[in-house]
Amino acid sequence: MAVDNSANPVWLGITNVAVLPVGSGQYVVSNITGKVFVPKTPEAFTYDADGNLTSNGRRTCTWDAGNRSVKLESRSDPRVGSCPTRQWALAAYAACRG
Repeated sequence: MAVDNSANPVWLGITNVAVLPVGSGQYVVSNITGKVFVPKTPEAFTYDADGNLTSNGRRTCTWDAGNRSVKLESRSDPRVGSCPTRQWALAAYAACRG
């Protein structure tokens, strides 16, 4: 699937279709639609002095003095179509650890 993410990230609509044969000429079909985030290419990563990931193409991460992630939020630069903006307060979240 080709997507132009050279200038900006893309909030891409996709459809996943699965077909399972269950008998002679009979099939079970599953059709699921959704969206996926495709970051701008090349994706830029930033880190703090301790080596913690502070931002990528989609989110920014905030760390406490003990190098524990405390906040994860969607970036707003640039805003991508109807891509949801979210913010999480965290006790300890491994997704920010690169």
